[in-house]
Amino acid sequence: MRKTGSSIMIKIVFISVMIFPLMIFCQKGQISGFVKSKKSKKIAFAKVIITPANKIVYTDENGYFLSPKIEYGTYQIVVKSEDYENFKREVSLSTPILKTEIQLSKRKDLNYDEISIKQKANQDFFIRKMKAIEGDIITQGKKTEVISLRNIDANKSINLSRQIFSRIPGLNIWESDGSGLQIGLGGRGLNPSRNVNFNTRQNGYDISADALGYPESYYTPPSEAVEEIQLIRGAASLQFGPQFGGLINYKLKKGKVDKKAEILLRHTIGSFGLNNSFLSLSGTIKSWNYFIYGNYKFGNDWRPNSNFKTTNGYIYLSKTISKKTKISIEFTKMYYLAQQAGGLTDNLVNSNPDTSVRSRNWFRVNWNLGAITLNHKFNSNLRMSSKTFGLIAKRESLGYLDEINRIDPLEERNLIFGQFQNIGNETRIIKLYTPFKQPWAFVSGIRIYRG
Repeated sequence: MRKTGSSIMIKIVFISVMIFPLMIFCQKGQISGFVKSKKSKKIAFAKVIITPANKIVYTDENGYFLSPKIEYGTYQIVVKSEDYENFKREVSLSTPILKTEIQLSKRKDLNYDEISIKQKANQDFFIRKMKAIEGDIITQGKKTEVISLRNIDANKSINLSRQIFSRIPGLNIWESDGSGLQIGLGGRGLNPSRNVNFNTRQNGYDISADALGYPESYYTPPSEAVEEIQLIRGAASLQFGPQFGGLINYKLKKGKVDKKAEILLRHTIGSFGLNNSFLSLSGTIKSWNYFIYGNYKFGNDWRPNSNFKTTNGYIYLSKTISKKTKISIEFTKMYYLAQQAGGLTDNLVNSNPDTSVRSRNWFRVNWNLGAITLNHKFNSNLRMSSKTFGLIAKRESLGYLDEINRIDPLEERNLIFGQFQNIGNETRIIKLYTPFKQPWAFVSGIRIYRG
């Protein structure tokens, strides 16, 4: 019995000795880190090669990289950058995540031919094309424009759409009021009324009444809160909805990353009793980034019976959970009440265009938007974005709404009432890879929407 027991123990020890290295060999981990210069400057878009695993990743705008999962073992990291000499380091991976910091110290000696740069007269530097990959959208080969509102010479206090969008050829711009309450755009000869032929979005999610059934947009963000406006025109943007005009996306500002708090207060006074107050608060506190604004505007416009008042509010909170994951919450509130002066006949336009034959017509809008966005980076070449959004809104049109060549009989007015409740989710996954030594990207996604 003793001999048999000893034999069993020897076998157990032998099996353990054989299996334990196999378990260690089968374990996998990731290599992560930052690539910086000698002066601690973050180096973006550097190429990181991990051999002999033959894995290639790129640093993001913060110089951070994260490899796919690879087996435990010894690897060589090679970093290549346009401005620095190649860097090599040997590392031993034996933990789920191996953190390393790479410093590129030797700059390349570069010799360039002389280049002469001339500025064109009146060149619009606030207009650009969208990048080949903009966020989680592939825009390569599509007709795109981006309007930067940071330095644009336009009247942003009243969302003056003719000044903002006039740089883009082929757009029909319709202004139903002189206060920028509603912006109407159409492309390729399509009806511009309330952007009905564009899929209208804010920060990548729908903001119109019903994106599939009733796509009119009664809400327009105040230009003072907008960072840039992105347009994708034509059938290429059918990936967002059935509107043939394309996509309009209002990208709002984010909080200041280098300040805990920044307060901006601006008050504008204009003709016809215009008063516009804009107040914003933004900043970054630890892992939280925030941007909050309030906008109150009222005036009389240039025609009789066209006074208005509008209130806009917005809250954005973003939490960086880890280097891989970030979540943000947004809420938008907009309310306005506007008296509508009514249309004009051709004779009135020619004789007295600043008149009104309607004194009892009103339009009221109450818009409530919410969104939750989750961004997750599996590694430097694979990331996911998921947006869940909803709308609770209504609009009311009150007055004598018959043809304009008929006098208001001063009887009971008509009320047109619409209420909208929408909810949806868009989730996209983008994969970057380099077959045949060329950069490729693949985007896949799903959309669930109920309006």
